[in-house]
Amino acid sequence: MDVVQYGWNMFDRRMQTEIFPYCAGQQIGVMAYGSLAYGLLTGTFHADMQFDENDWRSRRGHMGGLNLFRTLFGPDDFPRNLRAVEELTALAAEYQKTLPQFALRWTLSHPVVSVALVQTVGAER
Repeated sequence: MDVVQYGWNMFDRRMQTEIFPYCAGQQIGVMAYGSLAYGLLTGTFHADMQFDENDWRSRRGHMGGLNLFRTLFGPDDFPRNLRAVEELTALAAEYQKTLPQFALRWTLSHPVVSVALVQTVGAER
């Protein structure tokens, strides 16, 4: 079996229209990265969140032109996404799950996704 790697999470579903059907038809598995939306689906971010200036998620960061920046962490989108996270947290609680558990289960629920990749950051950050 062949495997490819694509970004896939509750906030980024671009692959579902063309890429995932192709993968399914060709029996290609997907390793989904960004499964927790680069930390957004951990439930630990807040409106006053300040990312390090070298962090690509920083609203002041030099990589502010990235589409992911705009749609996840941009000044207009971040507050809206935090509200969505609150709603998702409540929905996860109805199923007696944490938000990360709920988000990872969602990621893995697509039949073509074989692996949900996550990255952890130490407490010192």
